[in-house]
Amino acid sequence: MDLIREIIGVVDEFVWGPVMLVLLVGTGVFLTIRTRGLAWRNLPYAIKSTLSKEARKKSEHAGDISPFSALTTALAATIGTGNIVGVATAMAASAATELMGGTPRECTYAASTVLMNMLGLICDPVLGLVEYPCQNRNASGAANALVAAEMSLSGITQMIPLDEMLDCMYNVGRRL
Repeated sequence: MDLIREIIGVVDEFVWGPVMLVLLVGTGVFLTIRTRGLAWRNLPYAIKSTLSKEARKKSEHAGDISPFSALTTALAATIGTGNIVGVATAMAASAATELMGGTPRECTYAASTVLMNMLGLICDPVLGLVEYPCQNRNASGAANALVAAEMSLSGITQMIPLDEMLDCMYNVGRRL
């Protein structure tokens, strides 16, 4: 067991060390050049459309997602691995609902159900490995996504609209 742990440690240091940094930065530079700075050219518009007063106003209908809510969800997903699993699972639930013929509202019901189930989970390291509990969360998230999609398609409505669930998720993420 110690040998396996040592091998994993060596591979982990190599993969997540300078090699990964060079690959990430190199990929970013390559894609920036390849797209002729598309992300940088559109940055002022993106900031204006997500942070303006119009973007932050409350939606007219329950379940509508404003650009500001979408931004806060993306930021909440970066707070911790538990939120990353939750956001990925919500996306999977919504996609599964769509693929099975669901309406946009049913997609938001499925996503909200999943976020409720995954909210606040953190990935504490087990034996120094953060990946271990997250792998289990990803597996249970996949099942959770499909169950939420089926619930939504069967007519079970979500009491908490997706936009409110996203706000709640952001607040919980900030407190972790």
